[in-house]
Formats: sequence, C-alpha cells, structure tokens
Amino acid sequence: MEERIFVDKSPVPDAALVRERLGKAAPWFERFVEFAEADGWKGSWKYHNKRYGWTWKAERKKESLYWMAPAVGGVVFGLSLRKSEKEAVLGGDFPETVRKPVRIAKEFPEGYAAQWFVHDGRSFDDAFTVARLVAGMR
Repeated sequence: MEERIFVDKSPVPDAALVRERLGKAAPWFERFVEFAEADGWKGSWKYHNKRYGWTWKAERKKESLYWMAPAVGGVVFGLSLRKSEKEAVLGGDFPETVRKPVRIAKEFPEGYAAQWFVHDGRSFDDAFTVARLVAGMR
C-alpha cells in the first residue's frame, strides 16, 4: 500500500496544501476534482484514521463516484463498480493496465473496489478512462 500523505486529523487538506504536498502529482489530483465537479458531483474531504488518513470523495445524492487519497509520489484513486460497470470495462477494448484493477477488484456490498496508483500520464489515463465510463453510466 502506498504511504498516505495526510494522516493527521488536522489540518483538513485544501487545494493549496494538496499542491504543496503532492508536487508534480498535484495536476492528476486536480484534474479528477475538476472532472467530477464539472459533471455535477460534489467533492468533500473525510478523515478515516491514522492509517488511511484523509480521502477526497466525489458524491451526488449520497451516491459515490470515486475517491482519492494523496500519497507519496502520486494519488491512490479508487471507485466501487456496479456489476454492469465492471462488465463494461472488462468487455471493452481497453489496455490491460485499465482492465487488471477491475478484474482483480474484490466484491463488497457497495460494489467491486478497484484502485489505481496515479503517478504519471499513463496511470492517470488508465484511471480516468474508468472514471469517465462510470460517470456516464450513473
């Protein structure tokens, strides 16, 4: 598991702190935030505990789109896929780097939990491909 950056309960992360602490990885985080908010999703920070720290989550009417956790060197990006969304990814013409996290996702009551570590342009594209697909299906 990637080492999370914001593990202390205070302060609550904001855009300036994210840019400062993520450095070169900040644009990936910001693009996910911009995409969700432009599509009508509301983003908010939630603190879990010392191990998982703060996550940013995009929600609409108590439905979650995806979550992110700033980490050393990048962003942990995750979402819970419905069965139809998982099948759409696995049945689509996507590279293995997009499909593998979906294929190995464990099933939970809220769906199939898939994660990517976004640290460069390719990993961003992989996670963003799934984010766009899922947002279009919800």
